[in-house]
This record gives sequence, C-alpha cells and structure tokens, in this order.
Amino acid sequence: MRKGMWKKGLTVAMAAAMLAGPVSVPAVFNNGVAVVKADETNKEQDIYVLMNIPYADFYKAELNKNDVKVDVTTSATKAKTRSTLANGSYHADNTGEHISGITYPVKIKAGTDLSNLTKITDASKVSITVNMKGKEITTEYKGKDALFESADYSYYVLSTAPAYYKELTVNEDGTYSFGKTTATEKTVEGAAIEKFKTSSNYGDYQLNLNFDKVADSDQISGNTKVLAAVITTTDGTQYGLRHVENIWKGTEFAWGTGFTTQSHGCPISGEHYASMMGKKIDAVTYYTENGVVKYDIDDTYVPYKFDTSAFKVENADVTSGSAKVTVPTLPEAYDAEYAAEGLTNVSVENGTLKYNATGVKPGQYTLNVTDKSSKYAPFSTSFTLTTDNVVAAYNNDVKAPALVAAKDVQADDFANFVKNIQKVSVNGKEYAASGKGAVKLINADGTLVTTADALKAEGTYNIVVTATGYNKTLEFTYTNKSDTTATKPSDATTATKPAATTTATKPAATTTATKPAVKPVKKVTVKKQTVKVKAGKKKLTVTWKKDKNVSGYQIKIATKKNFKGAKTYTVKSYKTYKKVIKKLKAKKKYFVKVRAYKTVGKSKVYGAYSAVRSCKVK
Repeated sequence: MRKGMWKKGLTVAMAAAMLAGPVSVPAVFNNGVAVVKADETNKEQDIYVLMNIPYADFYKAELNKNDVKVDVTTSATKAKTRSTLANGSYHADNTGEHISGITYPVKIKAGTDLSNLTKITDASKVSITVNMKGKEITTEYKGKDALFESADYSYYVLSTAPAYYKELTVNEDGTYSFGKTTATEKTVEGAAIEKFKTSSNYGDYQLNLNFDKVADSDQISGNTKVLAAVITTTDGTQYGLRHVENIWKGTEFAWGTGFTTQSHGCPISGEHYASMMGKKIDAVTYYTENGVVKYDIDDTYVPYKFDTSAFKVENADVTSGSAKVTVPTLPEAYDAEYAAEGLTNVSVENGTLKYNATGVKPGQYTLNVTDKSSKYAPFSTSFTLTTDNVVAAYNNDVKAPALVAAKDVQADDFANFVKNIQKVSVNGKEYAASGKGAVKLINADGTLVTTADALKAEGTYNIVVTATGYNKTLEFTYTNKSDTTATKPSDATTATKPAATTTATKPAATTTATKPAVKPVKKVTVKKQTVKVKAGKKKLTVTWKKDKNVSGYQIKIATKKNFKGAKTYTVKSYKTYKKVIKKLKAKKKYFVKVRAYKTVGKSKVYGAYSAVRSCKVK
C-alpha cells in the first residue's frame, strides 16, 4: 500500500511540475553522445525526426556566396532515381522522373503543427521495382526507410536526438526553412584527384577522387551513403551537388555549366554551377551518416567554356590532305592551337584543315583545339577520312573462313580495315562491332567467329561488313557446315556501295574460290518492296505489293529518320500485304520502311528495304 501511495504521490508531483513549466528530462548517452528521449505526443517538448528536405531548402543554409537555387535531378531512365544508386536521397513520387532532395535529421520545436505533412511510422512500407540492365529488381522499404519514396517534408519521429541535425523554421507565409547543420565539420588530408575532365558524357566537367591515402575511418567509397556533397573554390564560393546527376558512386562528380544540356537523354541543370568557371576547386565536403567531412584537394582550375556547337569538319578523301572546317567564334585573345592524333603538319586557315596525307589511313579522326593560355577549356570534333579502295576480300575457305587482304593490298592496310569495322550484318540483322552491346563476329586477324550465336547454326549467311572510312561495304556468303541449300561460294564476294541490296553478286576476279563441300542450288534474289502509309487515330496502316515469290515481310517503324530505337514487325505470309500498327502517339511523326524475305533452309534471305515513308499520326 505504501508503494502505491508513493507512485501516486510521484505522479501528482510531476503533474504539478509540468504546470509550473517544461520538465527537464535527464540526459541519456548513446555511443558517448548525450541525447534526450523525444515524444511527439508531448507538445511542450522539441522532437527530432528524419525529414525529406528538397535540395534547394537543404543547401540554402549550407552554401557560401551562391544564392542560385539547386534544382531537383530530372531523369529519363526512371530506374536509377529509384535504385540504390540514389542512396541518401528521396523522390516525392513513384514516376522515377525526379530525385527531390535529401533525407536528413531535423529538430522540430515544441508546438509546431505537423498535421499537413506525411508521417512515416514503423508500420509504413513501400515496394519499388526497377529494371536495371534487363534485370527486374524489387526492394521493399520499411519504417523510416519508406521515406525514400515519399512527399517533400515527410518525416519519421526518432526515439533519440541525433548527433547532428538541421532545425526547422516555419515562416510567416507557411513555408519551411532549415538552419545550417549542427554537425562539426572535420577536415581531412590525403584525398587525391584521380581524374579531372573538361569533356565528359555526364556534364561539362568531371571530377573523380581517390581516397587510398586517407585513413580507413574517413574513406569514401561506392558503398558510402552520401547524403549531400559540396564543392568549394579558393574564393570561398560553394556549390551543392545532387544524387545521380552530380554524385555518382560516392567518389565521382560531374556537373554542367550550361553547355552540355543532356546526358543519356536526361536533362542537365547548369545554372547553379556556371560561376565555377574561371575559379579553382580546393575542397570537397561530404555529408554522410557519420557527420560532415571536408577533404582538401590540390587546387584545380576550372577553365571557361563557350559555345562550340558550330565546330565541324567535313569528311574528306584520305589522300586529299585537306578538309573543310567550320570554326566557332572564338573569344577575344583566344590563342588557338590545332592538333589531330594520327595526322602531322596540322593547320587551320580560312576554313580549311590541312595535313600531310603521306601514309595516312582511312578512319575516324578528332581535331582538337586548345587555348595556349589554358584560360579556356579545349574542344574537339570528329571527322572521317575515306577511300573508295577495296582492301579486303572473303577467302571462301569452308574450313577456315576469313577476311583476307585483297590483291596487291599491304598487310597494314588490311589490318586498318579490320580495326575500323563498325558493324556486321548477318541475313539482314546488324551487329555493332564495338561499344555497348557489341558482338564480335570477326577477329582482329580477319577470321570469322563461327561459334558466335549469329553464325553457329548450319545454314547460309549473307554477310555485309561496314568499316569506318571505307565507302564500299564488303559483301559475301558464308556457308556453315553441310547445309544443302547453300549458295555457291564462288558467287559470294563483292564490294558495293553501302546503299546497295544485300543480294550477293559475283566477286572480283581476285577472289580464289574453294570448291564447295555441298551441292549448290539456284541463287535466291528478293525484290525491293514499294510501300504506302496511311495515318489513323493513334495508328498507321502500312501496305505493300504482294509477292508470291517470297516467304514474308519485315516492317520497321521509328520516330527518328535514322531508325534508332525502331520497332520491327514480321509478317510470316506472302499473301498478307497490310499491317495496322496501333497504340502510337497522337500528333507524332513516324518513319516506316518494309522489306521482303525468303526462307532458304534454316536461314532467311532479305531483300532491300523500300524507300522510307513518313506520316504523322492523327
């Protein structure tokens, strides 16, 4: 009974104290840091939360000498923004179009009205599915992690005060502002510049850092959860960086200053960073879950840029020693120096690029322009030096099929052709020889990769080889093993203009034919189609002339005239002469072309494409 009375007396005393003023809650310690218990239900006590803060609001109190707003990140891929690549950020909707800002600890004063904000609790969860490199990945975010896909200013109440935070202020107009972080900035030496570029696929400038000489406890890596990052220049100006567009895998940064406006289809915002040109970077500051660390780096000059979009060199014959060039308007006092790797005695005068043509091979070249004073960033453009010469042929060797040097062609000229192979077409399907998604079908020594998926099945293959700098393609027919429908090898190799039909024709007399191991049959020729296109409401009707001598038809449709990203439809009956393509975008212009094919054994022989037709959908 005395125990019960003691409890009752304590409760009465605490109530009286609360009427007299706020209760002083005893401090507890978490990893050596003094914290207090936060209780959102106690309106007389400050609380601490994790809150989604838009980039502009977050950086406003963090940056010196830079009042230009930090925009959201806009993405066209709609996957990276919702994946672990954006770790430390949040997005306010589930479209994947934007990264909105930063999730950061915030102190909220007692009595602040949070009723209009989204509250995340331990019961909250969100499931996000993204497609990365063809693989579908689903991740479930629970509790505070559900802030990753939630509205601006969404919050999750913390049970203890964090070691650092921003303080929320509700302005007179109802908007929010946030103070500078309370985290003590730590300065660390040893971070090194691994790469600084003034030309990048990701912006106007790119900066990669290396932390190998930094203590393990202070190292940044691709696994570090970077909440925010700031670049500082020697004059004290600071620039806030955003996830994915500016911050990539922890140690890599890229930004635009108004000249590179897109990266992989995603817009680049450069206004905030434009004033960095002409200054020197001397530090990068990271905001992580462990606090704020400033890494001093070697002073790095950010050269000025200007509009160089007009810069162009026309393709030219490799033996000419000259090419037409359009030089952009250069700033006053710009002292230009011209160079091109692989070319000597390079000069530009009166709209003409001149070089010593002796020994120069066909292919792609890059003309680089630098300012001798280094005040301005270098710029460049690519061009192609070409030839009509045919330097390669097919050896017609069934056992060891390969490209070989044509008659009287030197080995280095043949090797240059193979090195410059851009793409290989097999029965009408094109395979890139380099870059993303490349498929190797021809080795460096010219031998065919007969084990490749495109060539390994028994059959007859019509092959077209296109090489950069060579105006004529190399066409030939390769027969794998003992396909009885094979085209006679001696009728296989020709060099033709790129626009020519894929039908193989008789080669030059320089090609020595090997006797075929199988009985030849009559060569198949597929006629070129003619096509008409009629627009409907979000659809197009494509018609062509029926050909009883073919097996079917292939239709390609795209929104670009070069058919990049085109969709392909196959009609498997020669009797069908019409295809209705639905679910197209209204008021959008589409390009269409059609070709016929003939099935021969296990392979298809394609005719040339029809002329390209364009039509605007209703």
